[in-house]
Amino acid sequence: MADFSPPEIAIAVAAVVSAVGGCAAAAAAFWSARSALDAARSAEDAGHRAALREVSAAASNVVLEVKRLQSHAVELDTEYQAAGIFSGSFQNSNIELLRKQASELAMKASSYSGDAALFTNGAKSLMSAPPVEVDRVLMRMCESLAMTRALRDELDRKFAQVSATNAEERARRLSAKYAK
Repeated sequence: MADFSPPEIAIAVAAVVSAVGGCAAAAAAFWSARSALDAARSAEDAGHRAALREVSAAASNVVLEVKRLQSHAVELDTEYQAAGIFSGSFQNSNIELLRKQASELAMKASSYSGDAALFTNGAKSLMSAPPVEVDRVLMRMCESLAMTRALRDELDRKFAQVSATNAEERARRLSAKYAK
């Protein structure tokens, strides 16, 4: 057997220690990469859940706005009926046209509600959808919300106008009644 000199033994020991250290570093790098991948997946899942919450919130707001609009449409129809009575012709064609237009606004809003109802309660139908699809639906819900609010604003303006006209007519008739 060959005798090794102390420097050769030291070099061999250093090489073994270096190899063990390299293996330990490789294992640490592997676990670090795995942890980074898990963190990235977790962040992606959290982002997806947040996007689903946004879709659900927007869809719920659309449904709520449509319900408000439909309630205002019923009130507006009542005001139009009163205007028809005040005009002396319950079936005044102009009033009937205005009532029809208000009904059409409410029906148009209902179409937004039907679409939005699919995505309320956590937007569960989008759970496995890719992020681009969730974003597309979110944009559609935001557009539907804006359109529904615009329709409600239009209905509110009409209501304020006919309500004010009816109030003036009531006041005029009451003052004429008590003036006699």
